[in-house]
Amino acid sequence: MTGVQDEEHRELPSGLRPPRQHAQGHRDRSLRAVWDVLPRPTEPTVIRRRPPFRTRWVVLGLLLIELGWIIALPPFRGVDEHDHAFRASAVAHGQWVAPPSEATRGTGAFVLVEPDIVAAAAPECQRRPYTAEADCVGTAAGDRVEIASGAGRYHPLFYAVVGAPTLALDGVASLYAMRGLALLLCLTMAAVALRALRSWADPMVAVAVLCGLTPVVLYSMSLVAPNGLEMMSGLALWAALGAIANSQGPVSRGHVLSAVIAASLLLTLRSLGPLWALLIAATALYVWPALVPRLWSLRRTVAGGMATVTLTLVAAASLVWILGQHSMVVGRAAALPDITPSDRLSVSAGRVPQWLLQMVAAFPSRSDAAPPVVYAAFLALLGFLIGFAIWRGATRIRIALVIVIGASLVVPFLITIATLDNFGTAWQGRYGFPYLIGAAVLFGIPLGILGGRGRRKLVAAAFPLVVIGHTVSVVAVLQRELRESPLSGTSAWNLAPPVVVLVALVAVGASLVFLPLARSAVARGQATA
Repeated sequence: MTGVQDEEHRELPSGLRPPRQHAQGHRDRSLRAVWDVLPRPTEPTVIRRRPPFRTRWVVLGLLLIELGWIIALPPFRGVDEHDHAFRASAVAHGQWVAPPSEATRGTGAFVLVEPDIVAAAAPECQRRPYTAEADCVGTAAGDRVEIASGAGRYHPLFYAVVGAPTLALDGVASLYAMRGLALLLCLTMAAVALRALRSWADPMVAVAVLCGLTPVVLYSMSLVAPNGLEMMSGLALWAALGAIANSQGPVSRGHVLSAVIAASLLLTLRSLGPLWALLIAATALYVWPALVPRLWSLRRTVAGGMATVTLTLVAAASLVWILGQHSMVVGRAAALPDITPSDRLSVSAGRVPQWLLQMVAAFPSRSDAAPPVVYAAFLALLGFLIGFAIWRGATRIRIALVIVIGASLVVPFLITIATLDNFGTAWQGRYGFPYLIGAAVLFGIPLGILGGRGRRKLVAAAFPLVVIGHTVSVVAVLQRELRESPLSGTSAWNLAPPVVVLVALVAVGASLVFLPLARSAVARGQATA
């Protein structure tokens, strides 16, 4: 009898007990009858939460904006794009290592390039105020042309990938194909970053990150150059480390893989990459103390062992390349010999405001300013987001935000002081973005406290600023180049679109980037209010 009672007890819904057994059979039967007709509690409904946001819409929107940049820029008009195109062509055709020399502006190397690439790049190359015949014409070397490239000392891996189209296409066509491949790499890392963010962060963090992708970032992603991919790799490393620190359960091998790929790219793409990777790791360890035990838990796992070996080998190979190729030697730009220490300080300090503006917009070259409305829109938006984070953020967030923004200005300040007499003020504001992009992640975290109403207000204010800033940036460049480019009206730049088409392309892209994500963020705020 006891066994039967226990079995019946186990079958009853949780939270309810069966009536006590009595000796009287009729009473027992009557109570049992009453029990049988009592309503039973239903099984709990399993509510499957929708994903915080879908990365596909963000990536598609970014693609549309980037296509706008690609067709708005004449071939080879991007900042130093001819240097990178020459390096890509040379590497794709087998010249992975070019002997370092003072080929151009006191740096670079002479590379062997296909003649069609040199001929196609010549009009825009000769337009630069700092180029000479060695930069744009070169000398015949068999069936190729030996020509100077300011990117001749850069690590060849990126150029081996983006330079592949030069094996099958000629001239301008190969340039557009190289831009497309470089963009594909950037969008891939952007998707990696967004997928890592959605695993742990409130959608408002992703909204903040998209606000932090200023026009100069999206411009950099459209060029045949490693800068855009370096920026997206920095963002992916920030997001992956945040995912490792904050995700529930055991550390995901996918997050570890994302962090390893992002860090490996940072270590490889440019000479300052190891510094940015080290700063990102150090700052992330401070912001998320749980990252230490989470990473330590990987010490005896296969994923942890492979990650450690991979990063060690990549870092060692990168340092060997940097030291062996003297790739830290930057190009000269208005060198100032025989200057005093006070001159170094004053000149370097005077460049800080320019770097701040260049972090928002400077294209096609670093000395080309965007319309004032672009700076006003993004400085107002980012200033508010940073101020809100300092006001409402946790202490660690505040300190880390000051460190990231401060270091992004202190590093170029110190570099400029040390190299002013040889290389002048060669620094560009966008160079620090692989580390600086983490500020967007940090000032996005305090936005999670906003309820649905607060989020709606923020989105309503931010959306037009983002759309106007990106649209005006691209259209201004197109209109300027239609007036000034030597390729304007020629078959070499037959992709130049009508202004109305460009406006529609960029505006729709910005809307796809921002609105679905903002909708998810507002819905999350209403659900948690």
